[in-house]
Amino acid sequence: MKFKKDMSIDEALRSHPDVINVFKKHNMDCLGCLISNSDTIEDAASLQGADCKSLLEDLNALFKEE
Repeated sequence: MKFKKDMSIDEALRSHPDVINVFKKHNMDCLGCLISNSDTIEDAASLQGADCKSLLEDLNALFKEE
């Protein structure tokens, strides 16, 4: 699996148990927001001031570690 910027937050969260930890590392605290289910990774990163490229690298590293 590969995380992409147009993937929804909801889909990302369901794909791996450690995704939430990566979001927290990037100070993305919007995970409890109602719109987070429909927001893309890119949208959420932009709203939270996170670097989308760095976030995606960390997310994709989750599957490389397995």
